[in-house]
Parts: sequence; structure tokens; C-alpha cells
Amino acid sequence: FEIQPELIARIGGTLSLSSLVPGNGEHLNAQWTLQNTGSLALTGVPLLVAIVDPASLDGNNNAQLIASARSSVDLAVGAQLQGQAGFEVQNWPLKPLQAVLSAQVAGNTVVLQRVNLRVTDRIAPQVRFVVPQTGAVIGGERIVVQIRASDEQSRLAQVELDDGSGQWQSLAPQDPAQGLYGANLPAGADGVHHLRA
Repeated sequence: FEIQPELIARIGGTLSLSSLVPGNGEHLNAQWTLQNTGSLALTGVPLLVAIVDPASLDGNNNAQLIASARSSVDLAVGAQLQGQAGFEVQNWPLKPLQAVLSAQVAGNTVVLQRVNLRVTDRIAPQVRFVVPQTGAVIGGERIVVQIRASDEQSRLAQVELDDGSGQWQSLAPQDPAQGLYGANLPAGADGVHHLRA
């Protein structure tokens, strides 16, 4: 009789990202490497690169899917294969996420690697003066300043004003739902004044 080696389906893999801190509106590239570490050739292996919210992970190892890229690969015994998946980061939540590389081998899902990432807000807030407007002539002892500020992706922490002195001061919220902030400032000396917010 002849002893045959046991045929085992086994796969290993690694995953790396072009950025661990991508911003919305950017492209994220996920580079993967697979290796057939078993004794059985693998054909048509379903491969998944998924971006998930790890905070939503349940008891069955499922998490909220943010984005995914699927492919199918063939691997001879001992073979190594590289590939990539590209993602457009659009409206992803600004929180810790995970990129997960997994494959279906012999009917089982095998998680090969998890990589943590965090989407960040790189888009500046919108700020404009409501009062005074550019070129306004103001008289009196006080200057009323009102600014409208908003940010599409993040909550505004504070709005600040430089009255031309180089010193920044926080403005009080007047109507945060409408993005209005303001102050009542001393008029200062006669002449042209430059305000920044």
C-alpha cells in the first residue's frame, strides 16, 4: 500500500494601506499579499477586502460594512500572489475603522489580517462675516461682530476672532444651530481695522 500525504487547504495573507489616516474625498489603496501554505492547490478562492466599523462587531464576528472590494484568486501550492483594492473615501464616519482581509477556504471564512485606520477631516470649516461686512464704516464706541461658521464633517469646537491686535479671542455662540457666533467689541482708534476669524 501507499501512504498519501494529507491534502490541506491553508492560506496566509497580509494587508497594508496607503494611509492609516485618510480623509474624506481621498483615495485609499489596500495592498494585499496571499500565500498558499497548504498542500492543496486553490482555485477560485473568494477574497474580500472590507472596511468595517469595529465598534459594531457582534458575537458572530460581523461588523457594519463601510466599503468592500471582492475578487477571486488561484494559488498553486507554495505560490504567492499580490494585488490591490482601491477605495474612494466618501462620507466615511470620522472614527476608528478597520480594513479586513479575508478569504473563503474550504467553505470557511478565514480572516487573514486586520489593519486599524481612522478617517480624518481635512476640509477646512466655512467662515464668513455677517456683520461688519467688508468695507463697512462703523461709528460709536462698540463694534458688533457676527460670524457664520460651519463644517460639513465635524462639530465646531470654537470660533475665534483676531481684532487686528494679533490676539485671538473666542466668540460666544449666538445661535449654534444656525452657525452664528459673535461679540461686542470696543471700537478702538479711528482708522482702518482688519478682522480675522
